[in-house]
Amino acid sequence: MAASGSTSNDSLSGRGAGDGGSGRGTAATSGLGFAPGQVLSGPVDLRLSASLVGSRVHYLATVDSTNAILRSLAAEGEPEGAVVVADEQTAGRGRAGRSWFSPPGLGLWLSVLLMPRRPVRDVAPLSIVTAISVATALRRDYGVDARVKWPNDLVAGARKLGGILLESLQGAAGAVERVVVGIGLNVNLESSDLPADLTETATSLRILLGRTVPRLDVLRSVLDGLDEDWRLFEAGGFASFRERWLGLSTVLGRHIEIASGSDARADGAGSAARSRVVAGIAVGITPAGALIVEDDAGETTDVWHGDVTVLGGTDD
Repeated sequence: MAASGSTSNDSLSGRGAGDGGSGRGTAATSGLGFAPGQVLSGPVDLRLSASLVGSRVHYLATVDSTNAILRSLAAEGEPEGAVVVADEQTAGRGRAGRSWFSPPGLGLWLSVLLMPRRPVRDVAPLSIVTAISVATALRRDYGVDARVKWPNDLVAGARKLGGILLESLQGAAGAVERVVVGIGLNVNLESSDLPADLTETATSLRILLGRTVPRLDVLRSVLDGLDEDWRLFEAGGFASFRERWLGLSTVLGRHIEIASGSDARADGAGSAARSRVVAGIAVGITPAGALIVEDDAGETTDVWHGDVTVLGGTDD
């Protein structure tokens, strides 16, 4: 793992004015108002309301992957709630090992360290919970119709706005000791910034709102919301979020097809040897976050992961 930015415990040399403003590609819009390479205090420097998530924020310029950086920091004893945020990722990843387009200064590319110390089956829905949390923050603070495409994509207007990548480390007793939650969110990309293969499928807050959005403000919204929702999840699990998912889902009640690489379960059960395609109507979600799909014969299947295609319509 290599990164051109590096964390430092040095005291801050001064606070910036944030990344507001109307110009694209300037220091005001591409940065967060701080010099990269610092460890920031979320409550003091970023004015977060959160007490856990974002308590320490490692702000870097360019990294291969924020998840990779945070996994390394976690192995060295980084505390729960720590965040790594970078202006650019050169090897950002999405689900199933796909690359994630993370250009400099135009999005939020960040990872959050959480320590649930729970069985895998209880932690599996955390990626969905994170997507719900981010969508809720964007709807509340920016008025965009952000929704969740199962399992963990953020969409608006039938186009992808962001995504979540969950990576966990199990302890000797089988409980998940640490989870790194990666969040990628398109903030100030314009259509001309997108690669040719994404121009018809991706969007950003700037495209949706018609204006530049200060990335620092979005970071505050996301981290404060996730702090509150992490505490809800710790107290009540996914059950605390089921109604919110029902209201935000783009697939509920739709004819869908899910292609998964295997039928292995999120809780470790099942076989990883077989691939399958499940088709039918999405009728609900289980307490563990599996999508319930009903086929033409009325039989239901719990699907734990896979790529969803909405048949006969868009995903909005």
